[in-house]
Amino acid sequence: MIKKKKGNKKSKSTKGDAENQTISLKDGWDRIYKLGVQPFFDRVENVDDEGKLEQTSIPQQQYIATYDTIFTMCIQREPYNYSSPLYQKHSEALTKQYKEKFI
Repeated sequence: MIKKKKGNKKSKSTKGDAENQTISLKDGWDRIYKLGVQPFFDRVENVDDEGKLEQTSIPQQQYIATYDTIFTMCIQREPYNYSSPLYQKHSEALTKQYKEKFI
C-alpha cells in the first residue's frame, strides 16, 4: 500500500509525487522480488553449454525501478523505514534459493 505523506508545503522537485509516497513493506518487497530478485535467479540458472549466462543483465528501466523502490523504502522516516526488514527478506530469499538449487 502506498500512502501519501501529509504536509502543506508543495514540492518544487521534478520527481512529482514519488517523494510524497510511503511504500509498505509488502508492496515494496513484492515489487523488488518481481523486478529484481526473481529475474536475477532466472538469469543465473540459465547458462549455456559453456557455463556462460545467456542473459547478462536486466533491462535498464527494470533495474532503475528496483533500485528506486529499495532506496525509497530505506530512507522513509520511522516507522516506515524498511532497511532491516528488506535486508532480512533478501537474505531469506538467497538462502532459500541456495538450499533449493544447490543443496
